[in-house]
Amino acid sequence: SRISGRITNEGGRPLPFDVTDLEVRFAQNVGAVATSFSGGNVTDGGAFSLLTGSGTALVEVLGLKTPLHVRSIAIDGVDATDLPIELAEGDGRRMEIVISDRTGRIGGTVTDRDAHSIANALIVVFPEDRARWGSARLIRTGYSRGDGTYALDNLPAGDYRVAAVPSMPRDAWTDVEVLNRLWTAAVPLRLDGRQQRALQLVIGA
Repeated sequence: SRISGRITNEGGRPLPFDVTDLEVRFAQNVGAVATSFSGGNVTDGGAFSLLTGSGTALVEVLGLKTPLHVRSIAIDGVDATDLPIELAEGDGRRMEIVISDRTGRIGGTVTDRDAHSIANALIVVFPEDRARWGSARLIRTGYSRGDGTYALDNLPAGDYRVAAVPSMPRDAWTDVEVLNRLWTAAVPLRLDGRQQRALQLVIGA
């Protein structure tokens, strides 16, 4: 499948970095644990072209430095941001990628049901849209401090769920079944642009 496209900055502003440092990549699962990658470099005008295998794939952009992130991806005018897409053999698809430096921040306190602050609680932020759970960049974690306060920065705009738990095995939050279990107790959250949100989390609520 042949893909061509361009990377631009949000609002049509000039890109504030050397785009030739970036790589557009497709990640495709080829087995129970194996993933195949194919990609192409970006020209100084933001254009790119690449060949990738047919099948289900997730688009990634490598080389972005915080707070820069992918704001949106469209393929033939259809939203493909953090969503798996289907590529057919011989496709000639057009992709538009928009980069942004506008990120949000959340912070607050983790307590138990009696309003006692909890230190070292794990905070998990994940997309509201289950179809986007395969995108690792949208799943963020952090821990509450000794006084129960926490803060997570550089979150792309979007709709999320936020949960706090006493503990969890390492990387367990990448498991869809774990996120399903967190869903009920998680707090819905919408972030727009450079918004800062205060969010109090209760363990055992």
